[in-house]
Amino acid sequence: MKTKFPSEKHYELLAKDFPSVDSDITKSYLEYILICQKTIAKIESYLSKIEMTNSQFLILLCLYVSDKNIDNITNISKKLGISNVTVSNVVKTLQIKGLVERKKLKEDKRFSRVVLNKKGKDFMKNFIPEYYSKYKGLFKEFDKEELLQLQFLIVKLNLAIESMSGKEKFWW
Repeated sequence: MKTKFPSEKHYELLAKDFPSVDSDITKSYLEYILICQKTIAKIESYLSKIEMTNSQFLILLCLYVSDKNIDNITNISKKLGISNVTVSNVVKTLQIKGLVERKKLKEDKRFSRVVLNKKGKDFMKNFIPEYYSKYKGLFKEFDKEELLQLQFLIVKLNLAIESMSGKEKFWW
């Protein structure tokens, strides 16, 4: 049987070595980070079967739900919390796959918008229902009230993360 990490023993060691650290915050943080890692690993494993990365899928999804299916690199970067350089490189890959196009702005030819083309729209229309069938299993044990509570907590956590931007420096 696998030992859960972190176990209560691990938390006790941390509490002993760092008595000023709030153990509830530490538990919540570590559990959050670990579940994020597990979730991303599962998503990436699934997407790799169709030769897609998580970043590629997130950008396609962002474009699919954007107004008029048009967005620029900077807006995508801000929406997803991914650097402009990474978004630009991922968009190049999506262009090679024939799923998106860059269109120069009429008012300023130096800038372009990223557009989900017909092939990209068709891909998303076919893929989203299949993808949904995979991730809905994550929440099958939650009732409606628990899902609403989870959504509330996620929004609250996101607001806390956003309020820390620029104010506190992390190791990452």
